[in-house]
Amino acid sequence: MAQTRFLPNRQPEPVKLKPLEGEKVEDADPRVESRSRDFVKKDYIREYTIYEIPGQIAINPRGSDYTFFAIKVAMEFQTADRKLLDELKKKTKIMEERIENYFAQKTVEEIKNINNRDLFKRELMRSLNSILADGKITDIFFPQYVIQG
Repeated sequence: MAQTRFLPNRQPEPVKLKPLEGEKVEDADPRVESRSRDFVKKDYIREYTIYEIPGQIAINPRGSDYTFFAIKVAMEFQTADRKLLDELKKKTKIMEERIENYFAQKTVEEIKNINNRDLFKRELMRSLNSILADGKITDIFFPQYVIQG
């Protein structure tokens, strides 16, 4: 009979991403927090709101004739930034264009590589935050990420 071993209840270590060029180490990923007990107590339901750009965005990747990429993008931000939701809604078309232009510069191979998704999120977050005045996006999600061709 196999013996069951229980591992001690440990706090998962936050993932630290390599900073982008010109980015400070502490700014590399805003989701990474200190290992304090506050990390466990954070109430994401009350403290954060998610805004999803309506519909999907269809893009032809660079160098592809018959392949297209369809994506849905959702953004997380602190609920305390109440004006930010209105600003995101007003700037939806500008954000869609930035997302389209960003992915249109990527090849099919880059988009297919699952290891690039964190990089895409960080670069998009930096680009979208640069047009916002009433707060900052703290995370980006891809509820739909489909490549057809």
